[in-house]
Amino acid sequence: HCTAGGKALLAGLDQAALRELYPSPTLPGLTARSTTRRTDLERELVTVRERGFATNVGESEDDVTAVGVAVRDHRGRQRAAIAVALPSVRASGERLDEIATAALAGAGELGSLLD
Repeated sequence: HCTAGGKALLAGLDQAALRELYPSPTLPGLTARSTTRRTDLERELVTVRERGFATNVGESEDDVTAVGVAVRDHRGRQRAAIAVALPSVRASGERLDEIATAALAGAGELGSLLD
């Protein structure tokens, strides 16, 4: 729940499966920016599902930002995730959008290899 790739995969779960993984309403954090409330994570995963990618801004490592995308097979099943990490000082909103677009394209290519 603290990494972009992990959140991309978690977004593929329904609420029951997520709550089975995280039965406690509080979550462990890795940094001061980590999500530590399950309700906040659930809300963020709605956004991940809507836009197709997850982000991590200093949540797993200070001063590191990442974009994560689920890799799906030809049936649409999640099989893996890819993440691109970079120093936060280089991670403007526009740059993250560009990285997300490239990661989504790459995930599509990788997914075709998983059949």
